[in-house]
Amino acid sequence: MDSLVNFRSHRTQLLATAVAASATTAGAVFAYQALSRKRRRRDLSADILASISNSDAVKPPSPFPEPSSTAGDTQTTRATDTDQYAYDEGLIREQLARNMHSSVRLFDLYSSLL
Repeated sequence: MDSLVNFRSHRTQLLATAVAASATTAGAVFAYQALSRKRRRRDLSADILASISNSDAVKPPSPFPEPSSTAGDTQTTRATDTDQYAYDEGLIREQLARNMHSSVRLFDLYSSLL
């Protein structure tokens, strides 16, 4: 009984060489990607640990007021918080008007589809 694949054929040898070369190339690429990912992950972990250790030394100020025990302090804190977060009233109204206009257009589009 003759075998279906003739391993002495030039065509079969070329095909086997191409498959082996492709598998080797794919393996090399996947190995490089895995090592690269591992190295980036290790560097990121080191950066995170360094950032955490540096942030312990310098604590950023909190945007929220500290709780106070007396009513006089609470009133003073509220006044300074309002000053700290002052926004341009005209800008806020413009953004609200734009959002309202977009919502009306979407509602009109949706109702026209029904």
